[in-house]
Amino acid sequence: MGGSDDCTQIGETEWYNHSLHLCAVNEELPTTTIVIDRKAVVKQYPGCTLASLSLTCAAGDFVKGSFDIKGVKEETGSLNTSIPNFSIPSYRCTSATFSVSGSVFDISSASLKIDNALEESPKTYASGYYSGQPQHGKRSVTLDFEIPYSLEIEEFKSNYLTTESNTEVILTFASSIIDYKIEVIVPNLSINNVSANIGGTGILTASVSGEALSVGDTEPLEVNITDKKETPYGE
Repeated sequence: MGGSDDCTQIGETEWYNHSLHLCAVNEELPTTTIVIDRKAVVKQYPGCTLASLSLTCAAGDFVKGSFDIKGVKEETGSLNTSIPNFSIPSYRCTSATFSVSGSVFDISSASLKIDNALEESPKTYASGYYSGQPQHGKRSVTLDFEIPYSLEIEEFKSNYLTTESNTEVILTFASSIIDYKIEVIVPNLSINNVSANIGGTGILTASVSGEALSVGDTEPLEVNITDKKETPYGE
């Protein structure tokens, strides 16, 4: 996302809320160095920028993320053996919720994609073997979800697909340690497709897709993470 993390303690507890936003249009995306152990050799890739992130959240399944990452060069690296293993159970959609304009939708799956639309830096005489740091272009945030077809879906279609109205969508999911949770808020989702095609016998499923919009001072996306990390992410 690239924006700052507004980290606040929740009361007098050991829990903290991290409120994350997209970086401004005139800001550069942060970069990181990735180290890969190829067994025969260890390589590191400095200046890596996240090109896109996709989260797939299917009912009863683990939340799965996929990343498209672009780097600028390859170097010889070394492993940090002091990095601890993961200690928090994976997040999954067994106690997830999905609300649209304050009403709970009992969906079967949802997917969120953040595309930073990275633009390659042009090669110059001074760039040598590698291109420079890519910059984000016109970024997009899209949300898709599937839900059993019903009369409510037709009402939803009439309210938001065939009009200029946007809707607020909130998606939450948690770890098996329930206080570890993530909340994704899209204040202004523009619905651009609602389909419920019939392909044979069985229950009909409606597919809905939309794009997050920036309206006035309201940002297109906010992600709130609740955990025990005392410092902002990125520091």
